[in-house]
Amino acid sequence: MNRLLLFTLLLVACKQKPVEQLPTTAEKEAVEQDTIAVSDIHRTDSHSLWIWEYKNPYVEGYIINQDYVIYQEENTRKIIKPDMASFAILESGLAKDKNGIYYQGDLIKIDITGFRVVGVISHYDKQSDYWEEPIWRTYKKAFRGTKQINISDPATFDSVTTCYFEDKNYLYYYDQKVEGADVATLQKNLANEEFVSDKNNTYYQGKPFIYKGEQVQQVSNLIYKTTTHVLRYNGGYDKERAEDYFVELPDYFDIPTLRRLNDFYL
Repeated sequence: MNRLLLFTLLLVACKQKPVEQLPTTAEKEAVEQDTIAVSDIHRTDSHSLWIWEYKNPYVEGYIINQDYVIYQEENTRKIIKPDMASFAILESGLAKDKNGIYYQGDLIKIDITGFRVVGVISHYDKQSDYWEEPIWRTYKKAFRGTKQINISDPATFDSVTTCYFEDKNYLYYYDQKVEGADVATLQKNLANEEFVSDKNNTYYQGKPFIYKGEQVQQVSNLIYKTTTHVLRYNGGYDKERAEDYFVELPDYFDIPTLRRLNDFYL
C-alpha cells in the first residue's frame, strides 16, 4: 500500500510544470540599459578581400535610423534624409526612394520605373583597393554610377557578358558603343567575356579582332577561324594582345565548310 501511494505521488510530481521564474527588477533594468541605438558600423579588425588586406574604419553600406540614413564606406560617412517611408536598400551601393536613386549616398533625381542593375565595372585602383561601379538603367535613362551614359534605348539595355551590353539598336563595350557591330546577329550564347561575335566580326575590348591581317569569325564556344587559319580559345586574364588568348591549330580543316555541330563537335 505504501509503495503504491509513493508511486502515485511520483507520477503526479512528474506531470507538474516547473514554476517559471520571472526576471527581477534589476535584470529588467539591465536589459533596457544595454540596448542602444546604432548610428554606424565601425570596423575594428583587418578584413581581407581575396588575398589583399585593407584596414578601413567603416563597413560599406546604408544604415537606416528613424528619420535619417547614414551611408558609409572606408573613411567617409554621409548623413542623408530621404523619404523614409519609401526608402529601400538595393545593391552595389544603390538605394531608392520615391524621389530617385541613391548611389553611395548621392541622390539622382529620376523616375525609377524600370530600374535594373545590368552589370558592374570592377576597379583595381591599387593592389589593396578593389571596388565595383554599377551600370544601371530605368526605362528612360542609363547610368554608370552617378554619370548618365549615352544609350539609344535604355528600356532594352541589358548585359551580354560582364564587359558587353546591348540595347535593341547597338552593342556596347561597357558604356561605349561598338561601331559597326550588328546587334541582331550577336552570338550571345558563344561569347567569351572580352570576345563577342556577330555575323561579320569578332570583337575584342570593343574593337574588331584582326588575326594576321584577317577578320575573325566565331565557329563554336572555343573555335574561331579566318579564311586561312583555325584558332582555339585558351582563355586566361590580362594578356597583352587579343591573339595571346588563342592557339593556332594545324591546317587539316576545310575552313570554308567548317561549322559548329554542338559544343563538342565541328
